[in-house]
Parts: sequence; structure tokens; C-alpha cells
Amino acid sequence: MRSPAHTIIDEMVSAADSVPSAISAYELPAIPVVIFPTASTIFITIATPEVLSPVWTGVVSAIWKDLPLVAVSCVTVVINSTRNPRGIEYYYADMRRRIWTIWAIVAAGMIAAGAVRAESDPVEKSRELYSQALAAYNEKDYPEYLRVMREIDGIRHNHPRVVYMLAGAYALNGEKSRAIEELNRLADLGLVAEPAEDSDFNSIANTDEFAAVVARFADNAKPTGNSKAAFTIPQKQLIPEGIAYDPLTGYFYVSSVYQRGIVEIRPGDTNEQGAHEAHEVRSFGSWESGDGLWSVFALCVDPARRLLWACSSAIEQTRWVTESEVGYAGVFKYDLTTRLVVDRYILSNERGKHLFGDMVLSRTGQLYVTDTIENSIYRIDGATGVFERWLESQAGFSSFQGITFDDEERYLFVADYSHGIFRLDTENREIRRLPIPDDMTILGIDGIAFHNRGLIAIQNGIRPHRVIRLQLSERLDRITGWEVLEANHPGFDEPTLGIVVPSPDRQTAAFYYIANSHWGAFDREGKLRESADLTEPLVLKLELE
Repeated sequence: MRSPAHTIIDEMVSAADSVPSAISAYELPAIPVVIFPTASTIFITIATPEVLSPVWTGVVSAIWKDLPLVAVSCVTVVINSTRNPRGIEYYYADMRRRIWTIWAIVAAGMIAAGAVRAESDPVEKSRELYSQALAAYNEKDYPEYLRVMREIDGIRHNHPRVVYMLAGAYALNGEKSRAIEELNRLADLGLVAEPAEDSDFNSIANTDEFAAVVARFADNAKPTGNSKAAFTIPQKQLIPEGIAYDPLTGYFYVSSVYQRGIVEIRPGDTNEQGAHEAHEVRSFGSWESGDGLWSVFALCVDPARRLLWACSSAIEQTRWVTESEVGYAGVFKYDLTTRLVVDRYILSNERGKHLFGDMVLSRTGQLYVTDTIENSIYRIDGATGVFERWLESQAGFSSFQGITFDDEERYLFVADYSHGIFRLDTENREIRRLPIPDDMTILGIDGIAFHNRGLIAIQNGIRPHRVIRLQLSERLDRITGWEVLEANHPGFDEPTLGIVVPSPDRQTAAFYYIANSHWGAFDREGKLRESADLTEPLVLKLELE
């Protein structure tokens, strides 16, 4: 029989796998010591022998705040005396004799954490190195170019642009087999590239190996998946972003970035392909009607309370926005029955800009909202209306995007555009960046949704844009595998957010998502280009297993 102490030790060791630490384990004579980081506290804890009462005796708990998320945020020492047959009383005495050794271990962990803290954010570090790499490339110092690109690859492993440039650096230095190897690594990630049009690869352009990897890129550019059109919206300048569904009425709601509003879609009957043959589109909320909306991003229906929540932010792409408004953000609460705004939760730009991009609602009415600019999470208590910053921005956050719950609502999963997926514990706010398999890239994930103990993710920061399934471990603490569900769909033009809609009997489900947000139609000043070739907004439906 395993005691709770052993279970907690297992959880600690699992957590240590994903958070770098100079010390992960240390063993004194007859006393195994495990050290790992948690969210904000240093613990030295005694695990009683399994034959005794499975009780944890806390020895020290000292707060140690504001350490970097992806490095070491604190140190935990667990001491287990199961090797000592003389029992816990002897163990207490033995621990007292060894207390200075134990504190030395803690000090070493703290020093290591401080050293990591002094380092720059890996994204910022890679940007600095990228400038050095480009300078070496422009000066035709190809050995230096290769050296720096290898260093960047060690920091941003499987970053598509880095892998491609590293392949080119090897080719420029005459390391042909390594160049082919890196190009194949890029193809293994399911990505596309055009090395045949790049003079950096002239040294290998006529080889069979190069032709083979170019063919692999061509295969990766072919449409994959079975998404079907659910419906289109006859408003080409909508620039859609978010989608929500009301299970009580069957209505969908789609947000508009450019037109500052929300449209309601009342689907008709479906055809054999699953598309709605006829549907009615109505305006639900808008700036012009006096609702006060800016660009509207995520939407969320609370069917039990008959509410629609809308994230809205003032950005350069917002139609009719004034310069003084840019950086404002708010959450708007609509009554689905009256179609009126019943409350607003607004942040000004006085202390910095904000952008509310996505949100998720708990069954108890707690709304969690991601701030993409501030890289924080806000919470609105649906019962009391309390609006607060629930999670502060921390080192290691880059660009918060999608957010979702697991089925039990114990964890929040948040997509960071540069760093991947973070798991946040709703009970103690502990943060864990999910480790990934070596054969995938986690870059550029926007919307996410939890389904069947995994994540459905829209990856629009890479080529090709795609929808993928991320398999999670039993403990939901790591990504164990991935598969492409949809890629290279002819209707894709930067897909963004989506929702999982269960069937009426809840035996199956489908993923409805925005296929063509048309973000590329804006110019550098945030204006919609007159020459932009816009198509009607398309919502796709992907059947899930």
C-alpha cells in the first residue's frame, strides 16, 4: 500500500521534469532528499515511513516570491526515512544532526535559482542572438552564422524559422548531410518551406536527398482533414475572431474585430455534408447601437444564466477608434433574452495597454479572461461582480492567447504564442509549462479547447495553418503526442478561435471554428486595405472522435 507521502513525492518528481533546476535530487547517507520547484514557497518536509501513519510533518515553510516561472520559482526538500528501521523518533534526532547539511542543500538550490533568474528570457535572448546571426550572414561570415544559429536552436528548439535557417547555415558551410538532416526535421514537424528557391541551399540543390525533402514539403502542403462548412456570414468586412454557441436555442454567435459588434446566426436544417443550408444572420450587439464595444474577440455563452459574455478591446484595427482609446479593454455582459448590455468591466490604458483576447467560464459562473498584452489573467465573479487580476504577469510569459478548463475545472490551460501551453492550478495557482515531445513545435497556438482529456488547438503562427490534437498524460501534466486534424484547408485565412459543441445525446462532439479571420487584410497602420480580397466569413465544423 502506498502512503500519501509517496504519492506526493511522485507528483514532485513529475513536476521537476518540466522546470529546470540545478538540483533535482540529493541523497544523504540513509536519507534521500528530493528538491523541486513549486509556485511560491520553500518547503522542507518529512515523509513518515510507510509502515507508520501516513502523515506529513512540515518543518519549514518560507515564502520566496517573484522568481521566474520557467526557471526555478522555489525549492522543496522532501526527506524520506523509509530506509531507517528505527522509526520516526530516531529520524527526528537524525534530522537534527544533519540540519546544516539540509540547509546547505536548500541554499544551493536558492543560489541556482538566483543564477537562472539573472538570465534573460529565452525569447529575448534568442532575439539578441538572431541579430548577431543576421549580421554574420550579411558579412558572409558563415562559420559564425552557423555557430550562432546552433546556439539559438538550443534555446528555441524546433522553432520553424530557426530550424530552416540552421539548415541553410549548414549548407553554406559545406556540411551537406547536416543541412539535409535539419530540413528533414522541419518536414517531420509537418511544416512547409521552399528551400529549392533559396540560394543558401545551392550546394545541395542537385542531390537526391534534397529532392526527397522538397517532395516532403510538397506533401505537407496538401489539404488534410475532414472539416466541412458549417455556415458563412454575408459580411465580408466582418473580420471575425470568436465564436460561441447556445445549446438551448442552437444559435451561434460570432464576433467582429473590424465592425465592433456581434452577429447571431440562427442555423437552418443541415444537408448531407453537415452544413446548414439556410440560416438567418442578425446583429446582436454593436458599437453603433450604443453598446460601447470596440473590437470584439472571444465570446462565451452562459446557458444556465442566459448570458452572453464578450471580450472587447480597442486596437489599431478597430474601426473608428481614436488614438486615446487604443489599449482600453473590457468584458461586456449581455442578457440573452433582452439582448441588452447589463454590465461592463473596463480597464483603461492609463497604466498600460490591454487586450482581452479569450476567456472561459466555469460552471459556477467564474469567468477567466486572458490579457494578451499584459500577459495576465483577470477573473470576474459572476455572482458578486468582483473584477480582479487573478494571475499576475511573470517572467516567461510572452503572449497569452486561448484559455480552457479541463473537465473537472481543476486546471486552466493557457496557450502562449511563443512558449506553448501552460497549466494553472485553480486551487493554488501553481503554474506548469507542459513538456512536449521532441517531434513537434508548440509555436503559434491561438485558440484551444479541452476534449477527451486532450486539447484541440488552432496553430496559426506556423506554415501551414492547422488544427491539431494534443494528447495529454493521465495527470494532464505533459503533452505526450500530437496529430494534425486539419491543414491547408482551401477556406483557411488565419483560423483563430473555436468551440467544442457536444451532440444532443452527448455521445459525439464537433469543433466549430473561425476559418478565415482575414487579419492579413490590415496594413501596417491597422487600416483595412481597399485592395484586400476578402471572402465571406467561414465557420468550419470538424467532427471529433
